[in-house]
Amino acid sequence: MNRELFEKYAELKRAEADLVSQINELKPQIMTEMGDNEEVEVDGVGKFVVGKRRVWTYPESIQQAENDLKTVKKEAERLGDATCQENPYVIFKSVV
Repeated sequence: MNRELFEKYAELKRAEADLVSQINELKPQIMTEMGDNEEVEVDGVGKFVVGKRRVWTYPESIQQAENDLKTVKKEAERLGDATCQENPYVIFKSVV
């Protein structure tokens, strides 16, 4: 087993988590700096754009239909009518 390979992966995953945390801390400050501007270009850095994501809230009848569909899907899985494909991926849990 190539220990260095695993150590490098672990090091990068920890760095990634740290960077994501730092970015998330800066986002509200960036939004404040942008003010009412939906787009700000900083020379030599790049363009910052305010994105908007729609979040829908559905009436109870549609929520119930969705729950009913989930139940039907689970039954199809149980009966073997549904097919499944497993895709392997790496999970890393730091001991540090």
